[in-house]
Amino acid sequence: MSQTDGTSREIGYQVIDIATPVALLTCWEAEQAREDIVRCACENNLTYIPVRDSKRITGIVSRRALEAGEAPSSLTSDWLITTDTTILEVIELFAEQPDRVFLVLQSSRIVGLVAPADLNKIPARASVYLLVAHFEAELMRLIKRVLPDEADYRACFTDNRWKKLHQLRTEFASKDFELDLLHCLYASDMERIVSKADRLRDALGYANEKSAERALEGFQDIRNRVSHPTRPLVASRGELVKLNETCRRLIDLNQRIARANGTT
Repeated sequence: MSQTDGTSREIGYQVIDIATPVALLTCWEAEQAREDIVRCACENNLTYIPVRDSKRITGIVSRRALEAGEAPSSLTSDWLITTDTTILEVIELFAEQPDRVFLVLQSSRIVGLVAPADLNKIPARASVYLLVAHFEAELMRLIKRVLPDEADYRACFTDNRWKKLHQLRTEFASKDFELDLLHCLYASDMERIVSKADRLRDALGYANEKSAERALEGFQDIRNRVSHPTRPLVASRGELVKLNETCRRLIDLNQRIARANGTT
């Protein structure tokens, strides 16, 4: 797993961690009749099938092309990605080309295949969560530096929410956990401070409250999705594009936070 600071797509797991190993792939073998592989593709709902000759993958064909009697595609570079391609990079590739798969290359050998559905696997979820977690941790650090006193962000909250935050801190204290108020904030509370506190918003380079709100939109939903493995992370082309856009905005925010914290 790649360990970076969340300011690029290098963070998280790699494509090899979610790809189907080549030994488990359904392939169109050299001696196999077209009718047989068409039936197999339909029965198993396969959209793309690698073509194998003498134990070596030599091409790839879509089920639609198979059914139409078309020839397989040759293995050009646009079908191939290397094993060290990160999952966040794969998300971007699939957002740009959602109706295809990629064969995973190690040295000069194909070792697996990755499809959009593989983004629902645990390492993909973990990669997105690392991006979210880095954002929350570094944003907390920035808030503490720019707004060191509770009074600096009091105006961002309603009286009722402020009261609940203090009650939460009191509950922690009753269990011998002495925390400052910032450690009682939810992610949504920190996002509220970003959009409403002028000093913090200025530090991040947002011109006004609306622009900050737009940059932060949707993070709670993606956080909930990656935290619940029974709920698909992506189940449609639209969700794939939305996931990629959310990752892009998180990376941009992490870059802004790093600059404001003086770590870049």
